[in-house]
Amino acid sequence: MDDAIMTIRWAADRPPTLDDAARELSVPLDDLDREFGVQLISRRNRKYAVVYRGEAAREPRANPEEGPFANPRIGVFGLVE
Repeated sequence: MDDAIMTIRWAADRPPTLDDAARELSVPLDDLDREFGVQLISRRNRKYAVVYRGEAAREPRANPEEGPFANPRIGVFGLVE
């Protein structure tokens, strides 16, 4: 199963929790990466990102600003010394 980055805009005066993000995206809480959590990506736009691991990670959302966006694995390039 692929991972995807999903984003939400959050209007409340506090940062969103993972539960808040799951409700906002209408996805199961268990499909969000708890280790990644909810990361602020734009303070001005009140935009946050989560990693989604559900089956719908490949399906476009009604609002394209929500994602899904690619989340490629990052590894070592070249020889490790």
